[in-house]
Amino acid sequence: MPSNVIFLFLLFLTLINLAVMPSILSSLTLSSAFAQFDDRILLAWNQGPTKERILNFVKNVTNPESPSYLPEEERIAVFDNDGTLWSEKPTYFEGFFILDRLETLYKTNPVIQQQVQEKPEFRQLLEKNFTNLHLSEKDILDLALATHSNITQTEFNSMVEKWAETARHP
Repeated sequence: MPSNVIFLFLLFLTLINLAVMPSILSSLTLSSAFAQFDDRILLAWNQGPTKERILNFVKNVTNPESPSYLPEEERIAVFDNDGTLWSEKPTYFEGFFILDRLETLYKTNPVIQQQVQEKPEFRQLLEKNFTNLHLSEKDILDLALATHSNITQTEFNSMVEKWAETARHP
């Protein structure tokens, strides 16, 4: 996908969220949020269990009668530009997964060992040398391809679940 198309798509998501997020955030921060909570929130979202769970969560933590109620000063919500609660700092979880997977594969996979020798960027990542690391879009795609190839969806899911149990935020 050309970078200008990606930029326009991200800009579109940002603009959509600028319209949607104020209503969500006001619902999270106002003590009278439950009274203001209505069907205008998340209009662009499909009806379904995910939307329902999110709306019920917000309704419960903002309702003083609910056992899940949280006072305003204890409510913290951090949303990504697409409205998700997604960690991005110092990098996305997927980035850490790829780094850990690269390290694991390097120990036993001759193809990965050769790629690390041929690509200084891969070698820098493996050595956890992030100083002056410059990865192009192609480098990132090559890295994802190298660490996510030749496995089934079931194997991948199992691998991610195991990784998530032990992985720690740096």
